[in-house]
This record gives sequence, structure tokens and C-alpha cells, in this order.
Amino acid sequence: MEFNINIIGNKQVGKKSYIGFLLQDNLMEGKLITVNNNVYKTKFKTNNGLLKINFNLSENILENQDGYILMFSVTDYQSFLDTVNKIKNVNKVKKPFVVCGNKVDSTGRQVFPLNIRQNLDIKNYVEISCATGFNTDRLLTKLFRKILYNGIYFRPLADNIKCPVIDDHGQIKYEDVYLPKNVIYC
Repeated sequence: MEFNINIIGNKQVGKKSYIGFLLQDNLMEGKLITVNNNVYKTKFKTNNGLLKINFNLSENILENQDGYILMFSVTDYQSFLDTVNKIKNVNKVKKPFVVCGNKVDSTGRQVFPLNIRQNLDIKNYVEISCATGFNTDRLLTKLFRKILYNGIYFRPLADNIKCPVIDDHGQIKYEDVYLPKNVIYC
């Protein structure tokens, strides 16, 4: 499978740092090809094979993308305001997106939870730190759940619940169990 992800944000909010962290932390295979200054091709190993992700970094919304990450720095209030304004444009494209506040480990925070709650849908928001690795995997996971399940939010049935699955080689593997929010559980 191959996906195109547009990471949108002002300069210096951590777009390249995010991709760098994914590679550094071995979450992705060490294949990074810079097509030009703004496109990075990566490969991600999964239980079901190889997943190719093309990250397109920009300050504006690109068309023909599978999903969007709107990134701002919590130490730069203007980047937050610009991101809030860009959400309206991403909504017009009608593709899945996640909003991300980066640099939560830094001092001098200018964007606080009250600002975020007043301006963003909290279900669509993740705070990360590319410097420490805090929540960096959660950001991509949240976006891909939205892409793969067409915008329906999935949640874990319970913490650390694993379901046994037999793979192609007859080996038992355990996978996380997720059920849709809109299902009534008896």
C-alpha cells in the first residue's frame, strides 16, 4: 500500500524533525528518499507487508493527498492561529486530518490547553515532542485509523487487550483489538 500524507505547518514547527524521528526510532525502515525539498518517501514495515508513505511538507494544502497532519509549535502562538485557519481549508478537501502541537517538552509554551479546547476538536488533536519522542507514534496511528476507516473513530476495547490471529505461516500473533465508537456493546 502507498499513501500520500501532507504535513502542513509554518516554518520551524518540526515537520522535518517528525519524519527524522520516525526513522531514527526505527519505526520506519531506513529508506528515505528526498524527491525535492518538500517530498520524502519512506517505507514502513508492518505485519501485512511493506507500507510506503510519501510525506509532502508544505505551508499550504496540497491536493490529491490521502490525509493531512496540521502541525504547529506550542511555543509559537502565531503558528497555532495559522493552523486553526488552515483547518477550514482542509475540511473543504474532505480528507482525514489530525492536528498536532509539537515541542511540548520546550520551555516558553505560548499555546495552552484552554486555547486548544476553544479552537480545536480535541478528538482530532495530539501533542507530541520530536525531541523526546513523546506521542510521535500516536500521531501517525491516529491519522491512519482515520484514513483506513474512512473517518470513523475507533477506540481500544481495553488497555493492552490482544486478539490471537494466525498469520500466513501458521504462527499465532497477537494484535490489538479495536471496536468502533458507534457500536452499542451488550
